[in-house]
Amino acid sequence: MHILYEKRGEARRIVGFEVYPRSIQNSSSSCPNLNATGAAPLVVGERRARTITYSYSVRWIEDASVHWTHRWDRYLATSDPQVHWYSIFNSAVIILLLTGVVAVILMRMLNRDLGAAADDFADIEETSGWKLLHGDVFRAPAYGGLLAPVLGAAVQVMYTAIVTTAFGLLGVLSPSYRGGLLTTAIVWFLLTGSAAGYYSCHLYRTWGGNNWFKNAVMTAALVPGMLIGTSLFLNLFLWYRASSAAMPFSTILLLLVLWVFVELPLTLLGAWFGFRRKPYSEPARTNPIPRPVPPIPMYLQTVPSMLLAGALPFAVIFIELFFVLKSIWQDAFYYEYGFALIVGLILALTVCETTIIMVWMALNAGVHQWWWRAFAYGASSSVYIFAYSVFYYFSRVRGGVPGVAGFVPTLTFFVQSLLISAAYALCTGSMGFFAAYFFIRRIYRLVKLS
Repeated sequence: MHILYEKRGEARRIVGFEVYPRSIQNSSSSCPNLNATGAAPLVVGERRARTITYSYSVRWIEDASVHWTHRWDRYLATSDPQVHWYSIFNSAVIILLLTGVVAVILMRMLNRDLGAAADDFADIEETSGWKLLHGDVFRAPAYGGLLAPVLGAAVQVMYTAIVTTAFGLLGVLSPSYRGGLLTTAIVWFLLTGSAAGYYSCHLYRTWGGNNWFKNAVMTAALVPGMLIGTSLFLNLFLWYRASSAAMPFSTILLLLVLWVFVELPLTLLGAWFGFRRKPYSEPARTNPIPRPVPPIPMYLQTVPSMLLAGALPFAVIFIELFFVLKSIWQDAFYYEYGFALIVGLILALTVCETTIIMVWMALNAGVHQWWWRAFAYGASSSVYIFAYSVFYYFSRVRGGVPGVAGFVPTLTFFVQSLLISAAYALCTGSMGFFAAYFFIRRIYRLVKLS
């Protein structure tokens, strides 16, 4: 064992640790000469008993080339960066093709529709497609009192993920800071509660809601309630097995205190400002009687369209997803925040463009109830992520990772995979929703309605 250290004045700091195993045949129980170069290796047979003497030697080596602040660099360097670059290239090709499709829709089909429409929209019966829905497309969504808190909590999770990734990219979240990733995520999740309340209540008021306090409490309780509920459920099994992975009850109480005295007040404050803000001014008036939705094609029905919308975003991230799962379940360092940021940006563009295409196709088919669809299209790739987690468990984790074999470890894996997929769904669902909302407001603003 070579222990590398850096000397600064009278102080010495360990900057590296190297292990070189050797097999030396030794007939006695004493420590063999580990520096002997001609010693024969010990061969252990299957049919006879052997006495094995385990020994070690330690050398302290001063290494001036490695500084204390960069001691983790040799361990955090990716083993095969070409795989990450291949993932980015694959994602870039997908986003370029998808951008071309969106450009065709915006520049040809929409321009043709807008050019064919009358300037004053005098004869509405002569129009077709999405223009027919101008009196229904901005109708308040069904269960808007639930969609607004979901979108507010989604914005909160998305902001937390962005800030945490940015800190990792700047080198703040080094593995030498144990628990730094989780602590940073919790702190920023609490502080971004004001943003969640603001966006949630502003949309809630736009859709005609009037009980802002109830909406704010639902927004503040959505994600923490899900996390604490699943943690308590898992802890029942982990406490029974006396596992060290069980969360102490004092930690659960601390999280509840932080929620009551930090996140909830910040969410209420943001909700108050969001509710006082003037609602969005929609570019078209809503008809008093909703237009009936005609029969829609098979590929635009809920489940097939979600599976179709989620395929491309999953194709963008599935290679990088392998390294993330490996770092979580197989004790490998994931410190490729630069690659994660690039893939995340490409993923955001893919989700937004895919959602815009699917919502535009639904509008052309006469489906004006697009609010929940837009969120579902953006979040649909989470289904593929959970399915890939199941495949990863049976192909890599079970039998390949010590200790992950019984009922409780298996339950822990699937519950935590479900939580990761849910957090991903909130982030990408909010991206898809706001992209579709901006797109629809834009195209209907371009049409002059009488």
